[in-house]
Amino acid sequence: MNNKRNFLLTFLGLIIVLIFTALLLIFFQKYKPLLTSESPQSPIQTAIPSTPFGKLERFKTDAEFKEYIQKSDTQSNYSGGIAFSQSVRMEKSINASLAVSGGGREPDRVSSTNVQVLGIDEPDIIKTDGKNLYYSQPVQRIYEPIILNDRKGVEQQSVQSSKMIAPGFLPDSSRMPTKQTGGILSIKPFPPKLMSKLGQIPVSGDLLLDKDILVVFNEDDYNKRAVEGYDVTNPEKPVKKWSMVYDKNSSQVQARMYQNKLYLVTRLNAGGDMPCPIRPFDITNGRGLIPCTQIYHPTTTVNSDTVYTVSKINPADGVIEKNVSFVGSSNDSTVYMSEKSFYLTYFYSGDIAQIMYSFAGQNADLYPQYLVDKLAKLLGYDISTQAKMMEVTNLFSRLTMGMDDDKRLTYENNMQNRMKKFMLGHARELEKTGVVKVNIENFDVEATGDVPGKVLNQFALDEYKGDLRVATTVGQNSWFGNFGQLTQSFSDVYVLDRSLRTIGTVKDLGKTERIYSVRFLADRGYVVTFRQTDPFYVLDLSNPSNPQIKGELKIPGYSSYLHPLSNTLLAGIGKEDNFVKISLFDVSSPENPQEIDRFILTEYWSEALNNHHAFLTDEKHEVFFIPGARGGYVFSYKDKKLEIKKSVSDTQVQRAAYINDYLYVLGLTKIVALDENNWEKVGELEL
Repeated sequence: MNNKRNFLLTFLGLIIVLIFTALLLIFFQKYKPLLTSESPQSPIQTAIPSTPFGKLERFKTDAEFKEYIQKSDTQSNYSGGIAFSQSVRMEKSINASLAVSGGGREPDRVSSTNVQVLGIDEPDIIKTDGKNLYYSQPVQRIYEPIILNDRKGVEQQSVQSSKMIAPGFLPDSSRMPTKQTGGILSIKPFPPKLMSKLGQIPVSGDLLLDKDILVVFNEDDYNKRAVEGYDVTNPEKPVKKWSMVYDKNSSQVQARMYQNKLYLVTRLNAGGDMPCPIRPFDITNGRGLIPCTQIYHPTTTVNSDTVYTVSKINPADGVIEKNVSFVGSSNDSTVYMSEKSFYLTYFYSGDIAQIMYSFAGQNADLYPQYLVDKLAKLLGYDISTQAKMMEVTNLFSRLTMGMDDDKRLTYENNMQNRMKKFMLGHARELEKTGVVKVNIENFDVEATGDVPGKVLNQFALDEYKGDLRVATTVGQNSWFGNFGQLTQSFSDVYVLDRSLRTIGTVKDLGKTERIYSVRFLADRGYVVTFRQTDPFYVLDLSNPSNPQIKGELKIPGYSSYLHPLSNTLLAGIGKEDNFVKISLFDVSSPENPQEIDRFILTEYWSEALNNHHAFLTDEKHEVFFIPGARGGYVFSYKDKKLEIKKSVSDTQVQRAAYINDYLYVLGLTKIVALDENNWEKVGELEL
């Protein structure tokens, strides 16, 4: 028995020795260069690890918040901004119209602001409930002259605050205005022949209307911007019910009205000496204070020179019911709102130390081993992106300082050419957009994710059946100082599930071009890219895990705004040869989209090019309205043909709205009412 046990122990011991010996051989072979070299060498890495956006966490302490802000890169590399937006549902009416019930004196049809989803209103300079119309005009303050001396040639005339003051006059800032025009006008629009002004609020700014409460985003005084609520039960005498003044470092970004609640996004400039708690609003009793430990941040360090706060406010009394705050960049974040969630995006670039370390690994003939080792060491430094950029720049500068002029010239040309190829091959790893999903009811963070590239604007995001569709452009934003630029751009569309995991992708739309407009409509997507021609892409998104390009159309010019006129007809507002162009797209066959008509206006500009609120459709009469620099235009799209039905020659046309079968064209100096049955002018009101 003992012999048998001894045999087994001897056998097991032999096995252990053999395994240990094998491990030593493997270790020696793998690390022989490090063991025999006089100085350790970093293993050369030839691929850039993808930098995930990471989850979102709240700061644990005030000190952690301040440290994060100090470490973040306060220099924004890219243009852009933050915007609130919604998605479109094709199963609902395309035109945002409102049926007003009641007796014969109530209107049957009333237009509302052109939005992306019915039931979620967006701020604009005009609002109407069909009974009254509220129109915000820029406030113009007029001052009587005060002559300092009786100098010859100085005329006694009124001076407007926005104009240069003639010599001998006191500056406007030292005098009180004797007359003020503009502001928010309350207008009785019906009947159109008897239009009249009812009242006036002496401020200006975008508007939202909830029952009898008019919410005003007062931007008149830059040093005292505010959001205010006015009771307009009696439109002749509006009464201010509440006001929230922004902190001096805070400003309004965007807002929405949804289910009788105001959702307001504010931006507070962050800095190393930023106090805790933060204060987006300068209001009493501490109601505007937010503890720094309630602010969210991504685990991945991003540009963080700003704190964004989304507040849910009761428009009746201005009480803040809920809020949530995030750190982000003043130029690189976008907010998108659907009926159940809102999404906050962060744009962030790759780690410059990681990028240059990988580049050096792929180009060992250009760089000595000591430089690769220093780059590898730099990867572990807990410093900001800006600090890493400085360190990398110093490393490569010292490298070229030891070269003579001939070698330096050869190196610089080789480096630039190889960097272009490197950046093109790793384009989607160089720039990312992180996405955060927040529940609109309880303001809880539900998910985070990321996609390559950068979003264009609010229309680049859309939620449909729980999935999020995101359109991005890669290449227009990749810039790494002296180390190179990604000069070739292309665009992608990504489909993310409820957990913000990518489940489908369409890549390489419009190589060498960038996205100019996007529109998602149910299981379709429409993307316009532009450089010299206008590729108009039709995407089939019916299978989220396998989205496909179904059709493509190349035409001159571009469309910067796409608007659905029906399930198979889209209007495109853009430019061609510097003139405003209106296109009519037939998408009944997604494989074969057609521009069935187009119209070139003798206009160089229209606000509808970059502001969808300036665009109005009336499906009943099959017309749409856009303003221009020289006037306003009513286009018919009946029988799939574009035709101007009416022009209103006013150089200051702003908007249009309809009540029943009357179209009201609003300018800075007058309102013109048109009968939509014959397009005759039936009323006019001087403002």
